[in-house]
Amino acid sequence: MKRQTKHHVRLPVHVTPLRYRLLLKPDLDNFTFYGQESIEVDIAKPTNEIVLHAAELEIDSAELLHGKKEVWAGNISYDEKAETVTLAFPQTVPKGRGMLKLTFRGILN
Repeated sequence: MKRQTKHHVRLPVHVTPLRYRLLLKPDLDNFTFYGQESIEVDIAKPTNEIVLHAAELEIDSAELLHGKKEVWAGNISYDEKAETVTLAFPQTVPKGRGMLKLTFRGILN
């Protein structure tokens, strides 16, 4: 019998998470949850997208605070097989530190 293994995906190394802050609000009656997350990131080279691991999540909004700029992801796309989400920004974000703010929801399973 062939054993199934999970496909492991390495994320791009030019965006490094430094610190996380996470808030989860479960709804036990409907078996769902809502969450907010702030991720302090170090961007090593200019980019217009950030790729994160995300399994069975629906991201409602993604905002990057970088310097004095506030940039919202113009497109959020999912790769269910790789269990990743790509946040595409309408303009290139320069290198340096920033704060990525996400709101999301999912099903408790």
